Amino acid sequence: MVELERMYCELLLRQLQSIGLFTNKQFNLLELVEQYGLHERYKNWLEVSIRFLEEKNYLTWNGETGVVKDPDPRQADIVWKEWDEQKQPWITEDNTRAQVVLVETMMRSLPDILTGKKLATDIMFPKSSFELVEGIYKNNVVVDYFNDVLSTMLINYCNLLRQQHPTVKINILEIGAGTGGTSVGIFKKLAPIQDSIGEYCYTDISKAFLQMAKSTFHKNYPYTTYHTLNIEKSTEQQGFRQGYYDVVIAANVLHATRDIKRTLINTKTLLRKNGLLLINEISQLSLFTHLTFGLTDGWWLYDDDLRIPGCPGLYPETWKKVLEEEGFRSVLFPAETSHDLGQQIIATESDGVIRLVKTPSETLQKKEPQDKELVKFSSEPSTSTTEVEVYIADMVLEQVADALKMNPGKIDKELSFAEYGVDSIIGVRLIQAINEALEIELETTDLFDYTSVKLLTDYITSNFKEEIATRVEVAEPQGKEEKPEQVIHPSPSKVRTNGYTKRSTIPTTELDSSSKDKEKAPIAIIGMSGRFPQSPTVDDLWEHLMKGENLVKKVTRWDLSQYYEENAKFCDYGAYLEDIDQFDPPSFLIYREWKQHIWIRNNDYS
Repeated sequence: MVELERMYCELLLRQLQSIGLFTNKQFNLLELVEQYGLHERYKNWLEVSIRFLEEKNYLTWNGETGVVKDPDPRQADIVWKEWDEQKQPWITEDNTRAQVVLVETMMRSLPDILTGKKLATDIMFPKSSFELVEGIYKNNVVVDYFNDVLSTMLINYCNLLRQQHPTVKINILEIGAGTGGTSVGIFKKLAPIQDSIGEYCYTDISKAFLQMAKSTFHKNYPYTTYHTLNIEKSTEQQGFRQGYYDVVIAANVLHATRDIKRTLINTKTLLRKNGLLLINEISQLSLFTHLTFGLTDGWWLYDDDLRIPGCPGLYPETWKKVLEEEGFRSVLFPAETSHDLGQQIIATESDGVIRLVKTPSETLQKKEPQDKELVKFSSEPSTSTTEVEVYIADMVLEQVADALKMNPGKIDKELSFAEYGVDSIIGVRLIQAINEALEIELETTDLFDYTSVKLLTDYITSNFKEEIATRVEVAEPQGKEEKPEQVIHPSPSKVRTNGYTKRSTIPTTELDSSSKDKEKAPIAIIGMSGRFPQSPTVDDLWEHLMKGENLVKKVTRWDLSQYYEENAKFCDYGAYLEDIDQFDPPSFLIYREWKQHIWIRNNDYS
């Protein structure tokens, strides 16, 4: 493995040099990030990469600046030719093949990932396939060993429950089950006692994993159920029974959360008193995980100070301490002698005390889409919609429905994709399907900018309508008069933002110069309130923004068409405050001005 890691570092350095990094003898970390256009999220990743390169003697580093031993870039074709020759022993070895293939895949796309041209998840899950990562979690000696230790602990605990209560029905929940690398071994061990299993709740934050798991496991293991679960949020508000499960399993998932203590609090709500928590987690920082999963956003979610430097894992002694602080007892490490292999198994039991901690985010819990007919899936044109626009709208809706495995008629076009569980994996599949159906070129990041069926449809219509029209023949309805072209509320220009937009600032020269002469005085902000379109409070506005909802609607307050010639184009969309007659001017000492405004407005419209 030492030689393989040296080869990884060689690839890492040469790929970084291909985009200009480390091509000078001396370097400064902050200057590298700014000068070469690295996305902000990769600053921490680059710092850890420097530490690995220093360990392999490719450079020296003092925490801020460093010196590169070989700053001359090598030709990419030569680097990859050497890699192809040297990797052969590792490709033919079952225990390293999956890791080598995944590292190579990520390294080939590293320049595009670091500069924001591609998402790491698009590379890791090409066309929403799990093939690249499946082998990481099963079918190699190390992974299988730790999975076997965990499943053995589980079966022993189940047998103990059956001895104490012969008719017991054991309920098990797995957090972040993903591709099922741990689950498949558990199902095999549970086979002899499956009549004693009441439920095995297979959960993940991604619907994509659940869809795959259900099609793979449910037929042979009918006691399984499948539900989305974000363990960072209240389990009760997500529909899970409190204190219900006898066993909760979490394999390589709890580290990918912001606050490990809050995560454990939420996890504990699922367990009955004396219920068993089984954890399989990384025990150290490794170059392999850094070059692969370290490139994903989830790897850097954490904001507590309990983690192993450079990665989201926790050392065994930290796990023991934090578990005991949160009311877990008898913390055991059944594979303690093997922690140097990079993993650890933790077994502990709940004391039965459930803490319900309300977080600000819980006021923004997503509402489940209502099970009712919301929109009609039809290509019948309206009086203001062209045939091509109807075709685009129907094709987008059809692909979204297929990706979500839902009836198109039950999809709310204005509800954000996040509300329906569309994540980066489903997003890859969805964008690919839309691209193939409409023969256009969207990127997965477009889902971050246009966050609902309506917004995405408007974006596609604004930017690709003419292109699509040249390829699609839509029969005009017979016996109907030609209708004017629909006026579409302008969508944002076709600018790639990778999910981030920069807010423009007002030059200081445009500020009122007279304000500079005014006497400065301290200001205390003691609260904030406001009214906004469809939002009577600031919190309501924030909730709309979090859901990506469009607050611009067609004008109903006035009939603007009377001011334009027939069939003329005009903007009849806007975002307006409701209940304007309930504004309270006396409270703001502007009663006279408000009366004057109302008088003038009434006279203008009389």
